Amino acid sequence: MNLDSQKDKPNENLPKVEESASVYCTKADLRKGNSDTDWDNLPEILQQLIEKGIKQCDEGELIPHEKVMSDIKKRFNIS
Repeated sequence: MNLDSQKDKPNENLPKVEESASVYCTKADLRKGNSDTDWDNLPEILQQLIEKGIKQCDEGELIPHEKVMSDIKKRFNIS
């Protein structure tokens, strides 16, 4: 499989979400009931990914936005 065939299906390996709006809810909002979507109603894989992201943030495993954007611009020769 080459890059051209992959770019047409960028989300193929991502978990399917019944309500795309639920992706934009934070864990805190879900637990407090500040959302139409309940934490317990999220697919298990999304709960695990959110937990993993929070753990990484808590442990300081972050990459600043500016660095990510700089790396992308260099990689794809964007000015």
